[in-house]
Amino acid sequence: MDSTSVVVIEDSLPRDIMAVLDNMRRRRELSDVTLVVEDREIVAHRAILAACSPYFRAMFLSGFSEASEQKIILKEVDGDALELIIEYLYTSELEVTVFNVEEVLRICVLLRLNTLVDHCETFLRRNMSPSNCIGLRFVADLFCLEDLSQHANRFALWHFANVYKEEEFKKMPYKQLKELIMDDSLKVQSEETVFEAVMQWISHDMNVRKAHVPDIMQYVRFPLMNLQYLHGNSSIQNLTREYRMCKELIREAISYQTAVESKSTSAIDNFRVRPRMASEEIYVIGGWSNGQKISSVQCFNVDTLEWTVVAGMTVAHVSREDYIRVVAVGDELYTVSRYKVGKYDPIANSWIQVATGPDVQCKWAGVCEYEGFIYVVGGHSSMCAKQFDTETMTWRSLPSMMYARYYPGVAVLKCKIYAVGGLDHLWAPLNTAERYDPHTNQWEAIASMSTARWSLGVAVLYDKLYAIGGSDNRESCSNSVEMYDPGKDRWSQSVAAMNAGRRCLGVAVVNDTIYVVGGRVTNSIEYYDKDKNKWTVVGAVNTRCNFGCVALRIL
Repeated sequence: MDSTSVVVIEDSLPRDIMAVLDNMRRRRELSDVTLVVEDREIVAHRAILAACSPYFRAMFLSGFSEASEQKIILKEVDGDALELIIEYLYTSELEVTVFNVEEVLRICVLLRLNTLVDHCETFLRRNMSPSNCIGLRFVADLFCLEDLSQHANRFALWHFANVYKEEEFKKMPYKQLKELIMDDSLKVQSEETVFEAVMQWISHDMNVRKAHVPDIMQYVRFPLMNLQYLHGNSSIQNLTREYRMCKELIREAISYQTAVESKSTSAIDNFRVRPRMASEEIYVIGGWSNGQKISSVQCFNVDTLEWTVVAGMTVAHVSREDYIRVVAVGDELYTVSRYKVGKYDPIANSWIQVATGPDVQCKWAGVCEYEGFIYVVGGHSSMCAKQFDTETMTWRSLPSMMYARYYPGVAVLKCKIYAVGGLDHLWAPLNTAERYDPHTNQWEAIASMSTARWSLGVAVLYDKLYAIGGSDNRESCSNSVEMYDPGKDRWSQSVAAMNAGRRCLGVAVVNDTIYVVGGRVTNSIEYYDKDKNKWTVVGAVNTRCNFGCVALRIL
């Protein structure tokens, strides 16, 4: 064998060297620098600190006095956190917890340990809640972490109804409060909530904060409040007596509401009469179009009526033969296919597999969520239904249904799981319906629809169940809609027909409005106005059928 050279690569060598150096550090062997924090001394090697931290590298190579000093005093640094970080430089391991993350982050920013900063930022985003988002916004701004700051702001806007009840809210700076109140995307059920939140903030330190009243009240949208509240609220009455600006604002609001109630035109036209636009968005995930499988994810904003493609959220991880069903559990998005359950991680912008699937062909099944459980209903000749626990990531089988159902409509109404229509075991269209009670663990029959439907859409609005479109045979696409009243156990055909016939459609409810998306032979989007009993086309989608469709706001 003729060989003039050989390259030796030992992958474990760097790890082994660092393990020896860490052992030497603990024994104070060849250590040449001591970090002094409060009353604690942390021994290290100058070369290791310089190699890992630009801060230390600049310090030791600058020619300043610290370059040659044996002991270096670090001020305003937590000793426990610093010791953890020095150990991390040697071992590559550090446990970040809710108790130490802010101090660890503070030191990492100082030492310019960018990888650790990123890990801390991710940890804080994953552990954000209504009780800490205001404080985390302050931390993010303090350390110039723009992504974390924006995320905390979006979180506070979306969860405002809970955020304003927390202690942090009462202590937040005026500038941050004003930014929240001014924002169009502040999510509240009514503008009365905004007013009550502002009054709570002012009352927390009345003597100091009353100076902000004339300014902050300009951004409360009084014209969106009802007349009874405007006339009857004692806090509003006090403000109108004490502040001229508030008196003018309430006069404007009463004038506007009076015009609205009398159905006349108001001359008032400013941002205060504009409803806030904090809506869930409609996500259309995957699907098929013209015989081709689509892996992209699109997002439809019901306020702007615009589509965007969500970069990086592709569902290409699902193989070509695998059909997925999509369901939202709280603020989290899941995909369910025959062999796996996936979950979208918005922080990592990626899908992860969290469990095996139900071993049911999900192309033929319906999926819904109730109290943190995902239900897969039908899709098999054995009349099966299965339940997935998103906490334990485990499946369990439910009692057999009353019918085998392929392509049923599935939804939750008043704490019960409804399975509507579909195809039976002989692939004949069904007009029957049944419901499952999770508390009694039993299925029961309900009234049958007037029309057999499969591949239909279902929606729940004001405690009524809507069966939308579908097909009553193997070819047609219906545009008819039926509504079920659980109190009367009766279906009504009083709902207006859609503008287009649809099956394999997507359905979502946003702001108490039903939206239908696409279908086998149409790509239009329309919504249902319950008061006018009318469907209106508002757009189109570039995928037609067998896609996931959910209403969700991903922060």
